[in-house]
Amino acid sequence: MIMDGLFCYGCCKQNDIHSPYVIIYESLFCYGLVYRLKSISKPEREALVGLPGVSGLSTEQRKRLTITIEVVGSPSIIFMDEPTSGLNARTAAIVMRTVRSIVDTGRTIVCTIHQPSIDVFEAFDELFILKRGGREIYGGSSGHHCNHLIEYFERIEGVGKIKDRHNLTAWMLEVTTSAREMDLNVDFADIYTNSELHS
Repeated sequence: MIMDGLFCYGCCKQNDIHSPYVIIYESLFCYGLVYRLKSISKPEREALVGLPGVSGLSTEQRKRLTITIEVVGSPSIIFMDEPTSGLNARTAAIVMRTVRSIVDTGRTIVCTIHQPSIDVFEAFDELFILKRGGREIYGGSSGHHCNHLIEYFERIEGVGKIKDRHNLTAWMLEVTTSAREMDLNVDFADIYTNSELHS
């Protein structure tokens, strides 16, 4: 967590950096967060962080510890780099439910993420999608079940409709590749720049 006098913000990096030789209580104590531990049971507080993949906390638990360390300082905005990296679909969904519950308290969270499952996609209120090279191809509300995102791309001539039960991430990767742009003779970044979403 960083405080510059006016703003307080947190940053959760992709790789969780915790000492493997301390317990959760000590990890939080280092950040001056012990006074907020009343809701955490004694066995949980005394669990050893351990080495990733060897002992101690699971990858999901390590992610949640990283997020907890940033959240308890009550920052108004939190930046998260790949919060689901290294997690399977089930644990990624658990972490994203945690993130969603934090957002529901009024905090802003900005995440970088690639190839999310539909459950992860649906955790976001707003999406900002970049194509290779870093150019923006979508920015706006995701909508219920990502319907705003889907409708936007389906309106582009030649893209076609997403098939029932088709993975949204796979579809997005299929329809927005540079090869697909060449086939359709379009530039998705230019289309977005000229759209009502961009204004």
